[in-house]
Amino acid sequence: MLNRDTYRQRFEAQIDELNTRLAPLRAKAGKFAAESKIAASEELAEAEKKLVALKEKLAALGNTSEGAWGEMKDGVEKAWGDLSDAAKRAFDKFGRSTPPCHNQAPMADEK
Repeated sequence: MLNRDTYRQRFEAQIDELNTRLAPLRAKAGKFAAESKIAASEELAEAEKKLVALKEKLAALGNTSEGAWGEMKDGVEKAWGDLSDAAKRAFDKFGRSTPPCHNQAPMADEK
């Protein structure tokens, strides 16, 4: 089983990777025509919102006791799934089929 810190570090690494991959989309959003820009910006804003939510859950995870962190991991993994879905929609709006990031959360029971 991964310990809490290793688990959190794996998520933080994936968040950093996804955030780096969203950066070109942020720049590209400004170049779209008005109608397309609105739709793409909405998807990008949703992904950004999910990114913030996951970071907040990870911060909370870091402040839990060893016994309680196992209960919180379900919420973290759901937030990761929500972020992955939102990022995929943003990448789709920008003409890329899938975000080049890991869609699967690090598993808490990995050895």
